[in-house]
Amino acid sequence: MSPALDASSDLRRGDIPFLRAFFSP
Repeated sequence: MSPALDASSDLRRGDIPFLRAFFSP
């Protein structure tokens, strides 16, 4: 797997809980 894709996947994976915590009251 390309390192760019691996980094993108890792960022997207970390973006989910981050956004959930950000929008969760």
